[in-house]
Amino acid sequence: RPVGFPEELQFLFILTISRLGNMILNRFTSLDNLFAILKDKRLRLSDPAYWEDKNDIRYMEGYRKLKNLKKVLALCFTNERETIYHWSVFDVKTNTCCIEFDGDLLLDKIKNKAGFTHGKVNYLTISELQNKLKSIDDIPFCKRHSYRNEAEYRIIYDSKLSTKDKSIPIELNLIRRITINQNLSGDVFNLIKSEITSRYNLQVNRSTI
Repeated sequence: RPVGFPEELQFLFILTISRLGNMILNRFTSLDNLFAILKDKRLRLSDPAYWEDKNDIRYMEGYRKLKNLKKVLALCFTNERETIYHWSVFDVKTNTCCIEFDGDLLLDKIKNKAGFTHGKVNYLTISELQNKLKSIDDIPFCKRHSYRNEAEYRIIYDSKLSTKDKSIPIELNLIRRITINQNLSGDVFNLIKSEITSRYNLQVNRSTI
């Protein structure tokens, strides 16, 4: 029992401490996507064919063909706290944010669900590929060593059927906090913060990086 805390705050203190050890999954995305997530309470997986990294596209398409799948969809996070690297790599626009999820609770949503796999991305040099790439199933979780600062974590969905959309239903208590890109003007940030805190009761910060 924490010393010096009022009785009514002790439970919140203990709850906060107990959650600190949980895995974080940070999702860098647009503000439009953020409000869609808050409204629909769903995380939609994307088609890797539209990713910017051409190597990633080739790896995922090769994986799809080797597994004889109709569709492979993905949802990308990072395991790390926000860094300037993440902001610059994942999105450099002003209308972006970072959504911090409780990773343990989020991954429980897909536990034992058909078609879903998840894991950390392994960053390999060309010389390591032959020895460390053990099976076809490792391909979606491999990337070139030069991208290692991303510390990416992926949720992958495989389907032998032609599907255009796949999403994970969530409760908003999976979101620990929302961090808004610091390049957004102060007035706009305050409007966004007021909207989210009043309507969804979530913590909203402005990045200080």
